[in-house]
Amino acid sequence: MGDKVLFDNVIKPQKDRICIKCLILLIFLLSLGILPPYTFPQVAENQKLNTSRVLIVFGPHYGIPTADILLPAITNTLKKGGIQSDHIYVEFLDFFRFPGIRDGSEMVDLLTKKYKETAIDLIIPISQEAVDFVAGELSILSPGAPLLIPGFEAKPAWESKKRPLITMPTELDIEGTLALAIKLFPTAERLVVVSGDDEHSRLFLDSITATAKKFPEFREIIHTADLAYSEMLQFIEDLPSDTIAIFGTYFIDSAGQSYVPAEVAKRTAEQSAVAVFGIRDVHVKNGLVGGSVIISTKLGEQAAETALEFISGELKLNGTDISLKAQHFPLFNWEQLKRFDAETQKLPETTVFFNKPQTLWENHKTELIFAVVILFILLLFLILLNLKNNNLRIALKTQREAEKSLIKSEQNHRLLFETMSPGVVYQAADGKIISANPASEKILGLTFEQMIGKTSMDPRWRMVTEDGRTVPGSEHPAMIALKTGEKVGPVIRGVFNPVEERYVWLSIAAIPLSKPGENKPFKVYATFDDVTDRKEAEDSLAIQLKEKEKLINELSHRTYNNMQVIQALLEYKQLAHPDFSLKQFVNEINGQIRSMAFAHRELQRGEHLSRIDLKEYLKTLVQFVVDRSQEDVKIKMTFDLVPVQVLLDSARPLGLIINELVVNVLNHAFPNNLEKDFTAKLRISSGVSEDGEIDVCISDNGIDWAPSNDPTTPMTGGIGLVIALVKEQLGGTISFDGSNGTTCIITFKDNLYAERV
Repeated sequence: MGDKVLFDNVIKPQKDRICIKCLILLIFLLSLGILPPYTFPQVAENQKLNTSRVLIVFGPHYGIPTADILLPAITNTLKKGGIQSDHIYVEFLDFFRFPGIRDGSEMVDLLTKKYKETAIDLIIPISQEAVDFVAGELSILSPGAPLLIPGFEAKPAWESKKRPLITMPTELDIEGTLALAIKLFPTAERLVVVSGDDEHSRLFLDSITATAKKFPEFREIIHTADLAYSEMLQFIEDLPSDTIAIFGTYFIDSAGQSYVPAEVAKRTAEQSAVAVFGIRDVHVKNGLVGGSVIISTKLGEQAAETALEFISGELKLNGTDISLKAQHFPLFNWEQLKRFDAETQKLPETTVFFNKPQTLWENHKTELIFAVVILFILLLFLILLNLKNNNLRIALKTQREAEKSLIKSEQNHRLLFETMSPGVVYQAADGKIISANPASEKILGLTFEQMIGKTSMDPRWRMVTEDGRTVPGSEHPAMIALKTGEKVGPVIRGVFNPVEERYVWLSIAAIPLSKPGENKPFKVYATFDDVTDRKEAEDSLAIQLKEKEKLINELSHRTYNNMQVIQALLEYKQLAHPDFSLKQFVNEINGQIRSMAFAHRELQRGEHLSRIDLKEYLKTLVQFVVDRSQEDVKIKMTFDLVPVQVLLDSARPLGLIINELVVNVLNHAFPNNLEKDFTAKLRISSGVSEDGEIDVCISDNGIDWAPSNDPTTPMTGGIGLVIALVKEQLGGTISFDGSNGTTCIITFKDNLYAERV
C-alpha cells in the first residue's frame, strides 16, 4: 500500500492515463535501443543483512488502519536495504475479533515450533496487542531478539524485563495542528472539537480542549461529544464562517451507536461548512483539511531504516532501551484548502500536499528530459484526442454524481423541513413568502395557499411586542434580517391566529442567506416556536409576585404602626407613674421596641422585601436615641458607615444591641463632673471584609465604662443582654477597649438566617 494509500489522488485522472501511455511508449523505445537505459543506484552488499531474519507480528487496527499502511512500508524498505524476502516473516493475529487465541498455549506452541530452527534477529510488533503478546506469552521465542515498536503507545506490562526495546512514540501533535490552523484562518474565533462519546474519545477530547485553551484566539471552544451522529453532522453543517473544527476520534456517539473513525472523518469533511483539521494522516486522507501528523508510510520507512542500522551494527543497544522520536509533517489536502480559501502561502516549506495538481514534468523531471523530445510528435495527436474524450467523460460523470448528490440532499432537506416541530417560513429578497412547513401552518392558523406570495407589509398580519406595541411590517424580524444581512433574534412577538381568534406568542429568529461572494441576502428564513403557555405562565407569576410584594409592604407598614402605638402607650404610662425605676425600665423597653420599629420602617422604604440598608438604619437609630436622651451633655456624633444590605432577622437584634450600647454611653461615659469645655464625641462606623464579615464599631471619648474582659466575670444587666444577643442572635463576637474612652467592636456574618423572600 505505502504512499499510494495517502497520495492516490495526486495526479488528476486524465493525466494519469496520459502518463501511462507515455511510459508504455518509453519502454517500447528503450526496447528498440533508441534511448539509453536508465540505471538505478544499487544497494551495497552486506553479508550480515543478507543472513539476518526479521519477524513482524501485527493485527488489524479497526477504525484507524495504521497497521495496513505500516506493514508494506516496513517490508519494502527492509528489502531495499538488503534483507532477503524469504527472511522477512509476517504473522497476522486478530486479537480483536478472536481474543481466545491468547487464552491457551496453542498459538504460543504453534509459533514456537514454527520458528524453532530459525534464529530471529529482530521482532517488530505492530499494535499494542501484538507488543503485549510478544513481550508476554511469546517471550520464549528468540529471547535475545529486541523489540522494535513503531507507533509506540504504552510500555508492555511484563514482570521482568526479557527483551531490549527500541521504541518510536507517536504522540499526537495537537498544538502544532492548531498553530497551523490559526495561520491558515487568522480570523477564526471559535473552535469545534468533533468527538465521540466513548471513553477513548473523551480522553482525546480532554487533551484537545486543554491544548486549545493555550490559544487566546479561540474565545469559545465547543465539542460534539454530547450529540448523536446525525445531530453532529447537522451541527457542523450549520457552523458560522468564523469557526474552525478539529477531528479527534469517533467510535461511539452519545446514542451508543458504533462507527468507524475514518468513515466519520470522511463524512464530516464532506458535510462541514467550515474547515476541519485532523491529527492523524488516515483521517486527513479521508477528506479533512490537514494538520501536523505522523505520516504512516514515513513512520514505517523510519522503523525499517532503524532495523537495518541495528542489524548492520551501526545502532548498538549496550543493555539500554532506545526511544526514537517520530517526525511530524505538515500534511494537507490541497482541494480542501482551496475549498475554504485558506492562506496556503503561510504553510511551512516542508508541507506535504496530496490532491494537488502536479505536472508530469514536476514528478519525473529526469525521465521526461528524454521522453518529451522523442514522444512529442508521436503523442500529440493521440493526446489531443484522448484529452478531449477523457474531459467529456469525466465531465459527464461528475455532472451525474452532482445531480445524484443534489437530489439526495434535497430529499433529506425536504424530509426535515416537513417533519420538524418549529415553524419555518422562507421569504425571497422582496419579502414575499415562497415556502412554509406544515408546523408553521398550524402555529399561524393559515394554510400555505393563504401565505404564499404575501409579504410582511400585508396589513392582515397583526404582530405585537410584549408591551402591546403594534409591530409594523418593516420591523418584522425577517425584514430586518433582509435589510441588515445579520441574524435577528430570537425575539418574543405576539401574532394573531385567525383560527383560534387570539394572539399566540412566538419565539422568532430570522437568518439571512447570501450567495458566495455576495453581501446582500437573496432570501431569509424565519424559525419560530409557540411559547404561549410559557408566556402566560410567566405573566401570571409576575402578577402574583407584585401582589406578594404589596402584601409584604403592607404587613411591614402595619408592624411599624403597631410598634408606634405601643411606644406611645408606654410613654403615656411612663409619664403617669411616679416610680423612677419603673420609668427607667419602661424607657429601656421603649428603646428596644423603637429599634425594631425602625428596622421595619427601613424595610418598607427599601427595594428588598427581606433586607434593609444597615447604613441608614444605624444612622437613624443612633440619632433618635441621642435626641431623646434626658442627659444635658451635648454630643458631637460622627458617622462613618458603608452601605450594606443585611437580613431583617439580623437587623432586629443588631438594633437592640446598638440601642443598648448607645444608652450605656449616654449613662456612663459622660458624668456631670467632666470639664465644662469638654466636647463629648460619639463615633459610629461599619465595614465589610473580603471574607464577608461585617464590623460595627461604637466609640466615645468619655470615661472608661467597658466591662471586664475576664471570661469568668458574669455579665448582667444591659451588657449581659448585649453579649447574649451578639453570640446567640448574630452568631458573632464582641470586644471592648477602654484605653482611650471606650470602643466596642461587633463582628458577624449575615449568614445565620435564611432569606425569606
